[in-house]
Formats: sequence, structure tokens, C-alpha cells
Amino acid sequence: VIIKKMQRKVPLICFVALIFCALYPTIVTANLQAAATKTSLKIPVGVPLAGYTNWPRKTEVWPVPYFSNYTCWMNPSVGYFDELNIRSVILQTQSTTLVFVSIDMVSVSHAFTDLVYDYVTGLGLPVPKQNIIFTATNTHSGPGAINPDFFFASVGYSDLQVPHMFRDVSLQVAQNIIASYHALSPASIAYATSPVSPALTFNRRAKFSPYLNSSSVDPNLRILRVDRLSDNSPIGVLWNYAVHGNCLPAENMEFSADIFGKVNILTESALGYQSVAVFLNGASGDTDPIYNSLCANNLQGANILFESIFKLRQSLNGHTIHTNVQLQSGSVHYDYGMTQLNLTLVREFNCSDGGPLDICTICRILDCDLDVNLGPGWIDSRAVFGGYSINIAGNFYGIVAVPGEMIYSFGQGLKSELSHLGFEDVMMVGLANGYLGYFMTEQEYNVGGYEAVMTYWGIDTGRTARDKC
Repeated sequence: VIIKKMQRKVPLICFVALIFCALYPTIVTANLQAAATKTSLKIPVGVPLAGYTNWPRKTEVWPVPYFSNYTCWMNPSVGYFDELNIRSVILQTQSTTLVFVSIDMVSVSHAFTDLVYDYVTGLGLPVPKQNIIFTATNTHSGPGAINPDFFFASVGYSDLQVPHMFRDVSLQVAQNIIASYHALSPASIAYATSPVSPALTFNRRAKFSPYLNSSSVDPNLRILRVDRLSDNSPIGVLWNYAVHGNCLPAENMEFSADIFGKVNILTESALGYQSVAVFLNGASGDTDPIYNSLCANNLQGANILFESIFKLRQSLNGHTIHTNVQLQSGSVHYDYGMTQLNLTLVREFNCSDGGPLDICTICRILDCDLDVNLGPGWIDSRAVFGGYSINIAGNFYGIVAVPGEMIYSFGQGLKSELSHLGFEDVMMVGLANGYLGYFMTEQEYNVGGYEAVMTYWGIDTGRTARDKC
């Protein structure tokens, strides 16, 4: 009788055993936790907008100071065009935690990241600073009066720092990170990349550089999909794309996250579940938007980027859920010291012949060069270059964080070198962990142009950065 009863139960026992065996590998290897948070960046109206250095951002009497509550050399903001936000995603394994933070600002300074880290460790975050990737979306309609560098203030880029604003925004960012840390839950991730079509960008240096054409851009969108393990609902998506995405002009005097803010909001609305879209800018220093494709009709081009993100994310549906993930991080610190601006007519105005009284020809022959050397009282020369590795089911993906704006050829050259190390793909992240201006190849630096003028430590700036990365 017992044998007959057991025989009847064998199919049920086998069925239960099969289910357990199918689930068991996931249960024992689900070492990844993740969370994401979006909070409003609260900035008082009247704080100047940072990014553009021309009128009407500057006062009409510049460089004569014209003081208000938040301004010295710049005109105050007059309201909000759309919302500003702080967004973060945290990935955590048993051994490593990585924090990605994106803020609707033109840039983040080294001093700013130091203060945020002081606040966030005081609030209980047990993560080394090198494991936090601080980035700015590079909106030119975000808050000024935060960067402490006198150089950027004096040229009308960000205005003089207002200390209580500096502290307040730093604390807001720290509180956002802590909120993500306390929301960690078992998660899965997947990585994908694909070109965006139609083309949305062009290389602005192509009009004078013999080494570039208008299509010398990185067309690829890269995403890191992050989902809850319990029900596969979206936690968020990290997305990386290279474009100097400022559609709103200098005449705009209202706060705005610009094109990337709209893409983020569209993506978050479509995904639901209070998911968070975190934008990481790429090698975008000379990559401008095609206005009619991306910026026209009230930033309608945001729909193209949003649809590309959504489709790429959906393309991962049905793929293996990756829960066994390994994370690694490293950073190299380097102090560039005194600036070497090397201002020449060729480099600043692309003028090698002619000009008033044939000044450009004369200066080319005489090698006129105004080498301006500015020290730490003017500009922070401390650079942090970050390297990160994400191993998803045996596939290695690299992330490189550079404290400034990389031009296309610099980014492609560095990515090519890193691909030989065995990475499936490399995500170049600019405007990260500080701001030291532009990073160029030696070849493009010698061609000149705006980007060369903004390469503050001379021709070796890019080579040094490449070696440190």
C-alpha cells in the first residue's frame, strides 16, 4: 500500500524537484542589488544660469560687477522653463558598490564632489569616493553660483560662488544618493548598444579641420537596463550618448534641463514603476545637435532619442536574466599644475592668413603665442580619471570617466586602445568627477578652434588623460 501511494506521488515530487532545480541557480547566484532615485533640484529663481559666456547671460556692464542676491557678473534667472533634477542609480554586489549620479547642471567641480562625499559619508554611505561617478548633463540652463573656480566666474561662465548655494546643492545630491542606498533590492541588469537613426548630430569642427567630416561622430546609444528581480519591473536605465545637447540659446533666462531632461521624463513616463532614467554624456565636445532633427518644435527631437532608448531596452526582453554580476573600479589622480593656454590667432580664430593689417599672416610667421599660466587660485587643476568594469555573465563592459569634455577623435582613440583589453564595449563618460575643460588629440589641438582654446593645459592635456585612463 505504501509503495502504491509513493508511486502516485512520484510525478508530483519530480515536478516540484524540476521547478526547484530551475530556480536554484538564480537563487544562489543573485548577488546583485540595485536602486534608483530621482529628486527635484531646488534652486531659487534669481540664481544665474551657467554655461554661456555671452550676453544676455553676462551683464551689460561686464566686467564691472553688478551685485544682486546671487550674481556678480551675470544676470539673474527669471523662472523655470522646465524642472531640474538629480538622478542616481546604485549597483551593489557582495564586494563592490558603484554609484552613478547625474545632475542637471553644466558641470561638477572637484570641490563639489568632495563636499557631496563628506555629506554622504556623514549620512552613512559606506562607499569609497572612487566608486561614485558624479556627472553633469551639461545643460547650459542650469544653476550657476556653485563652481568655486574664479576663472569660470570671471569670464561669465558660472559667476562667483555663493557659499550657501554650494552647500545646499551638495546636500541635495547627498540626500538623493542616500535615498537610493536605502532602497536597494535584488536586481538584474543587461547591456546593449545600437546606432541612433536618423542621425541627430554632426561634428562642428568639420568646417575647418582637414581630419574630420560632419559625420565624424559616435552615433551609438548605449544602455544599462536595471530591473527588479522579484517581478522584472524596471528600476531604471543608464543611457549614454554623445552630443553637446544644448538646444536652448543664451537668450533663455529660465532654468531648464534642456533636451536631455525631456528625454529622461519621456523614458520614465513610458517605463512606469517610478523608474529613473540616468543620462551619462559621451565624447561630445565637438558633437552638436542637428537643430531641425533634435531641437526644433519645442525639443520634439527628444522623442527620437526616447524611442531609441525604449526600443533598445525592449530588445533585451526574453534574454537571459543576468543576476551574477562582478563590478570593479579604479581611479588615478593627477594634478595638471599651472595652465598653459597658448593663445594664438590660429588656435582661437582659425586665422592663419590675412586679417586686419595682415596680422594673422604675421603672427603665423613670428609664432605669436600668449602663454597664460593660471594657478589654483584661478582654476582647480586636480583631475580624477575613473575606470570601471562590469562583468555580466562573462562579458566585460568598460566605463571610462573623464573630468571634462572629450572631442570625438579623443574618445574614439581611447576607446580603440581599451577594446584591446578584452571589453565587449566601452562607455565613454565625460563631465565626470570634476571639470577641467576640453580633452583633445594633439592633431586636433594643432588645428585650433574653440575646443583648443578651452584645452587649458596645452597640447599634452589629452595625451596625459589618455595615459591615466
